[in-house]
Amino acid sequence: MPHQILIAAPPRIARKLAEAIGDRFEITTCHDPERATALAAVGSYLAVVMPAGFAALSTEAPILHVTDTMERALAEQLAAIAERARSDQRTRADELAHLAALPYDEYIALARARTTRNYLIALLRRHGGVVTEAAREAGLLRETLHRLIRRYDVDPGWFRDERQ
Repeated sequence: MPHQILIAAPPRIARKLAEAIGDRFEITTCHDPERATALAAVGSYLAVVMPAGFAALSTEAPILHVTDTMERALAEQLAAIAERARSDQRTRADELAHLAALPYDEYIALARARTTRNYLIALLRRHGGVVTEAAREAGLLRETLHRLIRRYDVDPGWFRDERQ
């Protein structure tokens, strides 16, 4: 599977950057800074490529701020990052070796539960604990969101004071 690159930029710039990168990487483009911030936080990207000042991102991936004059060097920079990632893979595998003690299905269930709970917390915080608004933005029925809130032990009341 090719390495994933997130290009966070306005459409015209994103097209130019994707062309500069070529087909050596799998590319995800995002034109909305808020969505790019969310993707960068949860995605497993090799790198995030963006013009300076496009968004404030929090990610473990290296962020490459590019200008028009850097497009040619971009593919080489990404290739160097990919090479470092390959060499770091063995160290990362040693750090994660304990996970192999779990059956795959159990590990996936635990990872999904942690990720879902984090999503619910972020969603409810964003909407000040108002479940109806949160459900609408998430594309869920309100009853479904209530069921998830109960299952993952999240209290919308934790976030109601923040809205004022």
